[in-house]
Amino acid sequence: MDKYHPIHEYNLASQVNHMILIKDEHDQYVGTGNIYFDAEHLIIDDISVLVEARGKGLAKMFMFI
Repeated sequence: MDKYHPIHEYNLASQVNHMILIKDEHDQYVGTGNIYFDAEHLIIDDISVLVEARGKGLAKMFMFI
């Protein structure tokens, strides 16, 4: 995790943080995730999906947006 420390510091200073909301096939919000980035790196972090929406590949789709 030490390799992410400079990116984390940059994001804190610049307040770079994009929260993503995940919807299911019924247009209901069922999950969240965070994206942090700078000029060289991108971190996708803290993906959460409701229990009843798991197993549908929604978090995997989030990784490819």
